[in-house]
Amino acid sequence: MLTHTDEREFAPLIDLGWWQERPAERPDLYRRLRDAGRPVFVRTNRPDAQKVRGFWAVGTHADVVDISRRPAEFSSGQGTQIFDQTPEMREYRGSIIDMDDPEHMRLRKIVSRGFTPRMLSELRGLVEETTAEILDEMPASGQCDFVADFATLLPLRIIDNMLGVPRDHEQFILRATNVVLGASDPEYVPEQTAAGIEAAITEASEKLIELLQGIAEDRIAHPTNDVISKLVTSDEENLTPQELAKRLKLPLSWIYKQSARSGPGSIPVLRCGMYLRFSWPEVCAWLRSNNKA
Repeated sequence: MLTHTDEREFAPLIDLGWWQERPAERPDLYRRLRDAGRPVFVRTNRPDAQKVRGFWAVGTHADVVDISRRPAEFSSGQGTQIFDQTPEMREYRGSIIDMDDPEHMRLRKIVSRGFTPRMLSELRGLVEETTAEILDEMPASGQCDFVADFATLLPLRIIDNMLGVPRDHEQFILRATNVVLGASDPEYVPEQTAAGIEAAITEASEKLIELLQGIAEDRIAHPTNDVISKLVTSDEENLTPQELAKRLKLPLSWIYKQSARSGPGSIPVLRCGMYLRFSWPEVCAWLRSNNKA
């Protein structure tokens, strides 16, 4: 049964300053969240507000499995962002993530055709080839900004190659993705007002949709062996170009974002991996002497 917990106990979960400045406190809060043994409510608006707004946080895999089987109580169809969004904003940010069954299951079944075991087994070669390509583009001095010159490009280029997105759209997708998923960062959206953020996300999303839809329409006329072709030209039920563009733009952006750059709630895997490697010199030395490991 869902019950409200002491709002002050888990209030740090919604405090950006806590996430940025007090990482040492996270393990204890995570432990208390696990020990709660149930979803806990975290309020996002003022205590004296007439309408309570917030989100439910869970700390165990069992909790995640449980709530995933209760769509009537934990719906994704009204959006999956912590803060409430207008219907218009959900329309532009909406994706397969923001859906409930049966429509979610229908799209999931279609999309899975583009990620078969055979295709995934070939991914290692694509990663190695793309890595070598980006390293060849590095300055002759051997010095670079690891995030900007490598960690950002690697997942983006791999995803573009899988989808069949032409290389000349690479920098546009990078900019648009940063706006859509990093809108709270003034580096990507200088006008940090509600209206400014919404306008920036809307413009970037519309352009991403237009690009993906155009590629999908071209693949229907001229199919290739890329993922987009598999999703719009099979002998089974297909995604329409409109569905593909709207429903896939956000999940694919998240794959890139989680791999390369930091952002609200993301885990920049490549960036953190490099930092951790050089934080422990003995591990770095072992890796250099065992480069096949």
